[in-house]
Amino acid sequence: HQLHLVPQALLLVILMNINVASTSNIIKTLPGFRGDLLFKLETGYVGVGAMDDVQLFYYFFESEGSPEYDPLVLWLNGGSGCSY
Repeated sequence: HQLHLVPQALLLVILMNINVASTSNIIKTLPGFRGDLLFKLETGYVGVGAMDDVQLFYYFFESEGSPEYDPLVLWLNGGSGCSY
């Protein structure tokens, strides 16, 4: 059972070293999709570094099952203009 604590501890360390998202948006509609979204979608940037000099973009899709108990997946990858 200790192996299950490793990802949670790693996430805690990451979250302790970043600030709250400097910008965030709740997305209600998407182009090409009629009506409101059927799930919670948030996007934004999280500042990292001593002076938030690096901004990481994120998508947050809330669990449609049980958000309080379902696992959280943090996926970061670089790309053009996104790598540090």
